Amino acid sequence: MRFIDEASLRQASDPERIAFYINAYNLLVIHQVVAYYPVNSPQAINGFFEKHKQKVAGESITLNELEQKKLLMPTQDPRLHFVLICAARGCPQIADFAFRSDQLEAQIEQRTQLTLTDSSFIRVDEAAKKVAISEIFTWYRADFRKNGQEVIDFINQYRTNKLEGYQITSYPYDWTLNDFQNSAEGPDAPLPDDRTNLQVFTPSALFRKGQFEINVFNNLYTQTQVRDNAGDAVGLNQRQNFLNTTIQFTYGVSRSARLNLGLDLYVNSASVDNASGSPLKHFFGEVNFRQTVISYIAPRIKFVPFKKLPRFSIQSTLLIPVADDLENRAGRFVTHDRYTWLTQLFSDFNIGPKFQVFIEEAIFYRIRRNETQETNFVRLFYSAFLSYFPRPRVTFFGFGQYAPRFERLSNGFDSQFGLSQWFFQVGTGAKYQLRPQLGLELSYGNFIGLRRDGAAQPLIWVRLSY
Repeated sequence: MRFIDEASLRQASDPERIAFYINAYNLLVIHQVVAYYPVNSPQAINGFFEKHKQKVAGESITLNELEQKKLLMPTQDPRLHFVLICAARGCPQIADFAFRSDQLEAQIEQRTQLTLTDSSFIRVDEAAKKVAISEIFTWYRADFRKNGQEVIDFINQYRTNKLEGYQITSYPYDWTLNDFQNSAEGPDAPLPDDRTNLQVFTPSALFRKGQFEINVFNNLYTQTQVRDNAGDAVGLNQRQNFLNTTIQFTYGVSRSARLNLGLDLYVNSASVDNASGSPLKHFFGEVNFRQTVISYIAPRIKFVPFKKLPRFSIQSTLLIPVADDLENRAGRFVTHDRYTWLTQLFSDFNIGPKFQVFIEEAIFYRIRRNETQETNFVRLFYSAFLSYFPRPRVTFFGFGQYAPRFERLSNGFDSQFGLSQWFFQVGTGAKYQLRPQLGLELSYGNFIGLRRDGAAQPLIWVRLSY
């Protein structure tokens, strides 16, 4: 790194300058990954390409500036896209040699041909007459269309098996860190594991210093009945809707990605309508009762307790009520009018390249605000999710959740701490990566068993993450 910083290019020839900048770029990418390792993706390092300044030949410059201003713009050579690495599985493989001015043309030509004949980079389906190419050709389309040629014409220059008469598509770029490579190489090697942000940034994962996430989470719960002690349905003769909106901000404070801090804002609304009414009338149309309130503000801390278990994390949140009479607002229940201490344990693991299991255990301790309320109580949530990743930007998942509630129960003579009610729900959902830093999640759940609780009616979740 010291040589890169102190190098002088004043007397350098063009090939010497280009070779220096190529080697400097690739070494700085590796250096930056090592500085933050373990990390799942270069995108997990905030400002990896566009913010972090590096010392190169006496200049303070970002990787993006080094690529564009020192290499692509002066040379106008699209082949450089196949010699510059990004530390992700989607980029061309790094060369096992340094680029030299006296061999530069041959070295660049060799790396270009190797990449464009690599079956994991140019994915040809002979039977369907389709070919999928990297998004590099979309991002830098203009670079490959010099002299009136098309992208496919540029590719065919380096292939003996020309791609003619094929339907051309592109596959999503795989930003997973390339610290693991398949043992097989060459044209018969298996395709790389296309994990993206959906698999990397699970609830178990933490952010590094300077990274942040904004989540908007909406949960609509609707019921027309409840269940008694025997589990039998008791009609309410009305539809009750409860919409819970949570706005979460999470910020990474440690370079090792082991400590995050957050602040949440909760907005709750409740509505009552005729039993035959649609739950969507909570959003549109007239109902018999509607109340919306900013209910809680909640500081939050999340940490990884064991360095060797980076996919196991603990999160603790304190929900502080900021409105009064939440359980009897205009005579109606809107949400719990209590201080709440929430502790969550997260863990996940992969089953091959396409499946992932996520497990959560949560403890809600509801603490009454005044003497007129009922006793404190504890609610546990045991949740398990199985996710399937058919494509890097798409996830389908199913889940199950059991939630018992414990409190002091009176039998007329004394009281004992015990199980008062419970529910079990199952559901399904999907996630879609709209952009590398923007995701949408939709899910639906239904209660299939319960006692003295909710009403076996749908539970709909919508979450938008940035």
